Amino acid sequence: MSHKSSLLAILIAPLLFSMTPRAAMPRDVTAYEGTAYAVTRGGAWHKTRSNTPTNGIIRTWLSADGLFDYYKTCTSYSAQPGGDHFNGFIGAVYSAQDMGGAETSGVPRRATGSIQLEAPSPKPIVGAIRWDAWTEWGYFQQFLQPKEWHDRLPFFAKSLQNGSVEVRCDSQDVMEKEIAYAKQAGLDYWAFDWYHPGSKPAKNFMTRCLELYLASPHRADINYCLVLLAGGDGTNGDFHLGSKEEWPATTDYLVQRFSDANYQKVLGNRPLAYFFETENWMPLWGSRDAVQGAWKLLADKCVAKGLGKPYIAVLVFDPATGERLLDEHGLDAISAYANPGANDNREQPYTALAAQNRWFWDACVPTGRKFIPTVNAGWDYRPEKNHGFSWRNPEADWFTPPTPEELANHLKSAVEWVRTHPGSCDANAVLIYAWNELNEGGWLVPTLKEGTARVEALRGVLRPEMDN
Repeated sequence: MSHKSSLLAILIAPLLFSMTPRAAMPRDVTAYEGTAYAVTRGGAWHKTRSNTPTNGIIRTWLSADGLFDYYKTCTSYSAQPGGDHFNGFIGAVYSAQDMGGAETSGVPRRATGSIQLEAPSPKPIVGAIRWDAWTEWGYFQQFLQPKEWHDRLPFFAKSLQNGSVEVRCDSQDVMEKEIAYAKQAGLDYWAFDWYHPGSKPAKNFMTRCLELYLASPHRADINYCLVLLAGGDGTNGDFHLGSKEEWPATTDYLVQRFSDANYQKVLGNRPLAYFFETENWMPLWGSRDAVQGAWKLLADKCVAKGLGKPYIAVLVFDPATGERLLDEHGLDAISAYANPGANDNREQPYTALAAQNRWFWDACVPTGRKFIPTVNAGWDYRPEKNHGFSWRNPEADWFTPPTPEELANHLKSAVEWVRTHPGSCDANAVLIYAWNELNEGGWLVPTLKEGTARVEALRGVLRPEMDN
């Protein structure tokens, strides 16, 4: 999905201007968002649409047989050289010095020369992981039955006559509501955990919600991508990403998904995908050459279909492992499914979890590898502790759930981090853990207790204009 700023129409005298992108101007000035300004040759101006202020009012301008206003934080611009109007998105910066004139306030004055614009990178895209175990399978619902965990029950949970709670999102009606909530939050994409059709998780309906999403008439309201999973122990051929022999057919399916109009692309036309449990993939193929050949087959099929090469980020828990896996597989970036805490069997504040995320972001920079930062919306898998799961450390720390304000501030810091690390973050993306990892304590989906508080908190960061 493309989210653009409001267009400004500025009518100026028929001069030929050269348009040159440049680095940030030295001035911090303000404008009305969503306002179109009509400008006369005599320097008069008037608003023609809404006047919602971003940081106050327009206070400074420059004239060149008309009026030029100062703006900041541009995403894009276009021009009609030699014509009688200039089209730009809010945020373009016009410098008096670049036009050979001086700043004026109140009374316009003539200036000549070229206009140079600041055109910063677009706002980072923000997505959230979906782990869709909330189906007729029902296995993981058992861990939310105790009342101490009912504060994380999603909006679609239902109390049954026998006193138990049903937690199922595998209906078209629930999917339509989830899409509406994701749109309301301002999310750009969902990252669906994807299991091969022949794997046990898929047979247990773990891909049912993806199917419902793909069938939705409102699917264009939020993009999607896939989290490929290399788990499964191979028992009875159970590989989460399918067997080696099935890989050619699997790549055909993936390219079909990547070709969808609202499959999330980055860097132009490169389908975005994440790869989790990556360590399990090399043993299946047996050598570095073989595993890189498998990824090349997928890339070649994408290119043949008119797509770019897939942009695949490995999901790891430490930067060194990410570096090693990128070298082994020939993939693109480091990221994380989540950043858990230590194993001291104690509660910690959400600020400590946010600090753990930040540590991971900063620690990945010295690797010199491309990177997509992860934002934990929580981490607390106590509902699944002491149930015999080998992957659940009974001594693991847990974190207090974030307040909506804490979550919003942490996401805001991640978005800003991406903007200030363009060399590392070439995909210009953020990944949130998670939309619905309810048993593990990471969720954005509205709950029976909180309602839409987290959705509204995200909207305040990602789509503040929706509140105006």
